Amino acid sequence: MNTRIKVLFFIAMAVACWASCKKSNDAPASTSTVTALVDVVNVSNASVNFYINGTRFNNTSTFYSGGSLGYLTVPAGTKNYSFKVDGASTPFYNKPFQADSATDHTIYIAGQNSDDVFSTLDTLVLDTASAIKAKYARVRFVNASASAGNMSFVLRGTGTAAIDTPWKTNIAFKTSTEFTRIKQGVHYIGIYRAAYPTLPKVDTVTLTAGKIYTFYGYGTALPAGNGSILVGLFNSGSE
Repeated sequence: MNTRIKVLFFIAMAVACWASCKKSNDAPASTSTVTALVDVVNVSNASVNFYINGTRFNNTSTFYSGGSLGYLTVPAGTKNYSFKVDGASTPFYNKPFQADSATDHTIYIAGQNSDDVFSTLDTLVLDTASAIKAKYARVRFVNASASAGNMSFVLRGTGTAAIDTPWKTNIAFKTSTEFTRIKQGVHYIGIYRAAYPTLPKVDTVTLTAGKIYTFYGYGTALPAGNGSILVGLFNSGSE
């Protein structure tokens, strides 16, 4: 073997050795394991599918109108959130959304326009006194109707409990009230539009002490009156 070939041989061996060592020492890219909780409420008139960074999250079935997915465990941080009408190839909402690991979030789909999608922070100061938690629930109201206008919500106890129950009035679209302490037990719920200040009895609901509830109003502007609006409910957790 002549001198020139020997030199080239040793150079090639050195490069191969360096490449091998570099490959064996390469650490895999770190992947964050921090998660957050996000609920999605669909009050549009269509079935939709929910995606984060292109991956569908309602895997078991299409997300039907009027329902809540419940709190989903999602990657924390800013990711691309998108919603598509079932069967459509193009999303009607496709924007970055920041899910904070320290705060729960709820996203409301009020229609098939990007501006009809909004979110709330689901935070409150928890009661530490066990005597209070043993008697009271926490309740809030969200106006999730893009077309019905301002809404008023009534949560009135039956019998003598009625005096302890607040009224939430003239709540604008995309607005959430604060969580309010309400006595446990059976309550009448009512909802009406600001333009039609009547109080139809909608239903009764039983509130459990220590639980946290979100009521949301949705529906359409037509026909006139309060017949086209509804109240939904999901359990936001426990204290």
